[in-house]
Amino acid sequence: GKCHSTPDPMNADTLIIRHFKNNSADITAFRNITNEWVQPLMEDIDRQALEDPFGLIVQKNKGALFVAEIGSNIVGVCGILMPSQTVCELVKLGVSHKAQGKGVGRKLVLHCINYARAEFKATKIELESHSSLVPALKLYQSLGFTVVTSEKCHYETADVKMEMFLPQEKK
Repeated sequence: GKCHSTPDPMNADTLIIRHFKNNSADITAFRNITNEWVQPLMEDIDRQALEDPFGLIVQKNKGALFVAEIGSNIVGVCGILMPSQTVCELVKLGVSHKAQGKGVGRKLVLHCINYARAEFKATKIELESHSSLVPALKLYQSLGFTVVTSEKCHYETADVKMEMFLPQEKK
């Protein structure tokens, strides 16, 4: 019988995406989620981000940082940087192991894409990743990112560069 099934605490129906708050709860969640995937690929810029995600991504790079919450649990993070006036870079996508396979990463990336287009007026979004992060690469491709082979990655530990053009709505 289904009557006594306990509700799934990770029910993605309740997923919300909000701006990262520069408080200890959000910082701790950012560190925990990022550490789940970044460990083998850690470099200095990652250490800076773990130290002060808000300072590096939002203040220093004029970007935006988002968290995905299910109930009161932060289950995912993703940020965007604006390295130039029109190009946006997607960074730090991470979804905690316990919430994977629920579309959290997809919703985070879509939120970042829409934000980049609407708020930052970006016409292109880029990202760098690693060929070992297969689920992430599949997600990016399913959302319309294509691999750029002509340019080298600027992160030491990245070996895949992808981009997507964002058509701006004609006024």
